[in-house]
Amino acid sequence: MRKVILMVVIATLSTSLYARQGKSVRCGNGLAMLDDYLYEVNQKCGAPLQVYDVNGSDDIKIERALYKINGKLYNLTYVGGKLTKIDFA
Repeated sequence: MRKVILMVVIATLSTSLYARQGKSVRCGNGLAMLDDYLYEVNQKCGAPLQVYDVNGSDDIKIERALYKINGKLYNLTYVGGKLTKIDFA
């Protein structure tokens, strides 16, 4: 019985952690989606609270931006200026 309960708990946690990544986030009347450019997300969601570079390469710039949207914090990752990942902070 304990094994069954443990398996259910692990499955639930795994699912909830996976669900923390999204393909879009609603900002007011707009919808920021994967493959949107940084300026498009800023138009829809406003300016980020913070932006920082993930790598120092000049070839492909990777940035993480922290946004407060609808009272929740989101980390958005941009590769080459395009939104590639949305995470809850």
